[in-house]
Amino acid sequence: MWPLSERIVRAMDSNRHSLLDLIDSSELVYELFAKSIINCRHKEAISSKSTSYERNEALLDILRRISIHDYSKAMTCFHATKQSHIVQALSEGGSRFLPSCLLGIHFNLFQLKNH
Repeated sequence: MWPLSERIVRAMDSNRHSLLDLIDSSELVYELFAKSIINCRHKEAISSKSTSYERNEALLDILRRISIHDYSKAMTCFHATKQSHIVQALSEGGSRFLPSCLLGIHFNLFQLKNH
């Protein structure tokens, strides 16, 4: 089925900045390619970028255009590459995502500033 649902696109859009920083595309790209979610041209386009931010930007742009079936397979690739927190962010349905590990950092910084 295609295209992606409005909820999925909204989750990708609202969490885009966090996702650009948090996705580890190094293994993920090969996993997505192995599962035929992206093709060779996609893999090369992502891998050719010089920074992880640019690679993740290219990856997210491609993921926005895949089928719902491939999107579900992509979520298993995130799990397989130990990035379940990304699946969590995308399953929130558009709410802003801040991983719990970052919440702890922000809380600790808050405590330091107020002491």
